[in-house]
Amino acid sequence: CAHEPKRLPCYSARASDPAPGIEITPMRHVLGVAIGTLTAATLLAQAPPQAQDTPTFRSGVQLIDVDVVVTDKDGNPVRDLTKDDFEIIEDGRVQEIRTFSLIDLPFEEPAALAARRAREVEPDVVTNTSPEGRTYVLLVDGGAVPDLKARHVAERWLDEVVQPTDRVAVVHMHGTYRDAQMFTSSRRLILDSIDRMIWGSGAPGVVSPVSREVEKWHAIRELAQRLGTIAGRRKAIVWIGEPGTLYPGASLNSSIANGWGHILAAWQEAAQTAVHNNVAIYPVDPKGLTPGGGILSRASMVEVAEETGGVAIANTNNFSGGFKTIVQDASTYYLLGFSPEPERTDGDFHSIRVRVRREGVTVRARRGYYAASADAKPQRPLPVLPDGVSIEARDALRKPVETKGLGIDVSTVVFKGNGKDASVVIAAHVHGKTLAFDKGRRLALSYQVLDVDGKVATGFYKVFGFDLGDASRARATGTGLQFVERISLKPGRYELRLVAEQPGGPLGSVVATIDAEKYEEDVELSGVTLASSRANEVLLVGDKSLRSILPDDATARRTFRAADGLSAYAEVYTRLDDRISQVRYDAINVATLTSTVTNTAGAVVARGQPKKVAGQAAGKSLREGFRTDFDLAKLTPGMYVLTLEARAGRSAKDAVTRQIPFAIE
Repeated sequence: CAHEPKRLPCYSARASDPAPGIEITPMRHVLGVAIGTLTAATLLAQAPPQAQDTPTFRSGVQLIDVDVVVTDKDGNPVRDLTKDDFEIIEDGRVQEIRTFSLIDLPFEEPAALAARRAREVEPDVVTNTSPEGRTYVLLVDGGAVPDLKARHVAERWLDEVVQPTDRVAVVHMHGTYRDAQMFTSSRRLILDSIDRMIWGSGAPGVVSPVSREVEKWHAIRELAQRLGTIAGRRKAIVWIGEPGTLYPGASLNSSIANGWGHILAAWQEAAQTAVHNNVAIYPVDPKGLTPGGGILSRASMVEVAEETGGVAIANTNNFSGGFKTIVQDASTYYLLGFSPEPERTDGDFHSIRVRVRREGVTVRARRGYYAASADAKPQRPLPVLPDGVSIEARDALRKPVETKGLGIDVSTVVFKGNGKDASVVIAAHVHGKTLAFDKGRRLALSYQVLDVDGKVATGFYKVFGFDLGDASRARATGTGLQFVERISLKPGRYELRLVAEQPGGPLGSVVATIDAEKYEEDVELSGVTLASSRANEVLLVGDKSLRSILPDDATARRTFRAADGLSAYAEVYTRLDDRISQVRYDAINVATLTSTVTNTAGAVVARGQPKKVAGQAAGKSLREGFRTDFDLAKLTPGMYVLTLEARAGRSAKDAVTRQIPFAIE
């Protein structure tokens, strides 16, 4: 930031300028700490097991949350219970229920989900204003099954269980950081991660059987610990694979038998952490019905599920029935909270039993909790916060999922950058209806970009003060605030966590995946940036290079007025052979771009006329930028899809498309 050290605080050099009426308070310190991403673990390529520290928790348990699933004799959720219908018994003593709520989230059946996917296009914008969804970690253990069954079952679970607003992270038991997927609602990204499953048990002789079993439980422990940062909702680990056996038997080989103590200790630590963080585990055996075999393994799966409040799907080919249980459990349940009396500080497990005063119902809840220990090691203090960053904002940056409150929409558009780097445009729309824009009020905006190892690749923090005229204040209140930032990233996958907060007012955050592509195929199409006068937002920071191409600043809004029109910008990258690469790029008509707008019935209602506005030859590649303007004046209110298609020459196989859903109001 040496080019503007006094006015522009940042992690890396920027050319962004604030808009008139907005003042910037510099950042004095680098933002606090980011925890590793939820999926940052190479789980099984580890050394043999060694002595492990037991999980440490805060001294003194203040409130114990208990998720309670109640079903009738037909297995349907019971929704009409009150606080007085429940009783929590800990170690034989009735406890006072201090908090009570019914969580009841709607969900669609598999057939309706399939129909929705067939007619809808996945949004290119991430928002924290969507209806509340469920939180899952899909733990895929392909090495347990030497064929495609595990992947097939994982894909089937995605098809039948996951709703459009649910958040899913994918962790590979036998994979690496790069195989995994951070929390996302994108079915495409989840499927991509499932397809990266690794088959077999890894390199022979590298990992001992005991180490392999121990590391499974260490993986569960770490996942449950990180899920503990997500409060207020049921969290589920769906484990596609086998947990091995937790029971001694004649089938154990000598190596496993000799390391039995290590395995049991690792399981107990994992169970303790899962129970403490209110995480339910649902083991799913992808082998299906296997009569006469795997009795101890199936018993272990049931033990894991019942200990944590989940359900085991084992020794059955009725996966759909089990999956329905998973989605029902995550959709309709009661959240009870109690403070143990007397308070426990012995570090031991204390059993609890939830009883419902109604006949003919089935109650499922976790068996108990582990008390804090008076001898627990104190947690390391977090770094001192920079001026202007609240504890709430720091906590939101540390969470792997969004924080609802102040509404935020974010788009991330990836272009080919200089050299091998990617150039990423981050556009954020901050909703203005709940903000105060009086002179002297401020808005703090910060983000961090984490790589697959959970390390901060880059970040940003600024405080914007308001001194707006009447017209600008009306725009900011009605339409919101606009933030556009361009960053450079090495190729790879990243997670963006962006937080906006008005001190003393609302706070919100979003989490988005960034795929910083290399664009090395014969024909590639960048992401698509949209602009419209409909956005009409008050600009906090803009990108000059895009502003010189588009009629307005890039926006993350996807709702427009027909009269305002719509403009799109995208780049086409073509790989040239040695002969063509020596010719002037502007004398070659290598790529073409077409653009259409379709309605929900798939009919074309508008066509754009792409105009090449940028071009550059770089070695053996050609970069061409196209701007397309659309006249939407004749469109009626409703949902539409913008489709851009890039083609090299006349070959249909080289066509690449991007689709963006948007609305006209």
